[in-house]
Amino acid sequence: MLKIAVIIIMIISVGSAWQFVPCNDTHKLEEVQVLVDQYHFRYQWCDDVFDCADMSVANYQFLKERGYDPQIVIRRDPPNGSHCYVIFPLGDGWAGLDTQRKTLGNRSLEHCLGKVITDLDSWKICRTPEEVVDVDQSIKEGIRGPYVSDAIEANSESPRSVSNFGY
Repeated sequence: MLKIAVIIIMIISVGSAWQFVPCNDTHKLEEVQVLVDQYHFRYQWCDDVFDCADMSVANYQFLKERGYDPQIVIRRDPPNGSHCYVIFPLGDGWAGLDTQRKTLGNRSLEHCLGKVITDLDSWKICRTPEEVVDVDQSIKEGIRGPYVSDAIEANSESPRSVSNFGY
């Protein structure tokens, strides 16, 4: 009986929230911010067309191609339900790249890929973009199409309207 109680407590504690030690190396954090400030998304945000899920998958691929080991986290975000963003090991801990407006402050996704953060909150970790697809109800229910690929470009061009998707 005691073994079962210990197992249940372990499952509840692991499943309820993940704890990441934040990166304290301000130089490394600034390096990543400078990198992501050189790019922007090709498309403007639009719910269930090009939203945080698309952006997190694009940022995952972007960081992976540059030698980072990203993961995508999903956090509960009342009243809208949930929010996706990317986390990655950096220096002595973890950092995130978030695209949510309230996190961006004075930044604009028309000129960057998000804001590098160290206050990381999540309830589900997806190690690959495919795992995000597996949990995305809007794809399962046919509300939206697949995630947009090739969504990032250098800052020399302006974002396009979502009408270019053909939805």
